[in-house]
Amino acid sequence: MATAINYRVPGPLRVTGNNIADDWRRFREQYENYEIEPAADLADKSQEKSEAVFLTCVGNEAYNV
Repeated sequence: MATAINYRVPGPLRVTGNNIADDWRRFREQYENYEIEPAADLADKSQEKSEAVFLTCVGNEAYNV
């Protein structure tokens, strides 16, 4: 029987505060790692699917910006 492995999605991108650029770099690195993990498996998927997952992970605050 296969064992389920749960991968944590990156936390939402914060778009307020003093370190927005640093927060963006951290989020981008975490998301790029998430894209290639087996759970997300987005490396070989369509651009549309990759964008949809990205917009889900980025969080409401950043999505609205």
